[in-house]
Amino acid sequence: MRKFLIILAKVAIANAVVVLLLVAVLAGLFWYFSRPLSDSQILKKQFEPEFPGYSAIKILIAKGERTVVNPRVLTIEVVMESYLGPVTCQGEIGYFKGDPSNQWLGWYDQTCIGHWMAVEDARSALFWDWGQGPTLCDARIEDTAFVLKRWIENGWIKIDQIRHPDIRARVAYLVENNIPVTDRPGALSDFSQANVYDLVPELPRDEKVPTYVLRCDGSLDLILRGGPRWWEQPLDLRPGDRILPLPIQRSAAIQP
Repeated sequence: MRKFLIILAKVAIANAVVVLLLVAVLAGLFWYFSRPLSDSQILKKQFEPEFPGYSAIKILIAKGERTVVNPRVLTIEVVMESYLGPVTCQGEIGYFKGDPSNQWLGWYDQTCIGHWMAVEDARSALFWDWGQGPTLCDARIEDTAFVLKRWIENGWIKIDQIRHPDIRARVAYLVENNIPVTDRPGALSDFSQANVYDLVPELPRDEKVPTYVLRCDGSLDLILRGGPRWWEQPLDLRPGDRILPLPIQRSAAIQP
């Protein structure tokens, strides 16, 4: 009987140790997957540096605590590998850990927004799948093709990595005929040349919310909305139209 009780005690102790180890492992996994992202993880998640398009990513200023009320804000400098060559741009990444977590990106000037869109479209062409992603208009296909042509010439990708058939065909034509970039891509449209549509002419200018829409034909519209529910006022978006992000305000800490 005593021997049986000793065996039973050892089994109970072993089971308790297993349970404690399991609890410790589960607690460790919960901590690992619920912890806020580090600054390096924020950059990796945003730019995926293992793929072409961005290089020399630097943090200029870091502030905030990664909470909803005090989000982490990184002032960054990034080299965008665009259609003509490397373009150095500055902007901000914001992030907070919440339910759900949230991350956003903004650039300080219009030109960088255009280059960022061109690079993102080029990346999308490498992972494109039927029925996924936005409609690409002819002008945008041309912009994207010039970016990918440069990446091929620099040895960063091969043409058979381009999964979007229309873009791949256009890149092949540009490469085979050695066609240089002669025109500024449509994504870099001059905001001052936009067609203005004021949906709230009765409101003063400082109460209107500007929204720039790049149309599929390459034209640019500025739509002014306003009022307590301005976001419900229609933009008349058609397939391939794109709402352009506005430049964000540059922090006084990095003013040139």
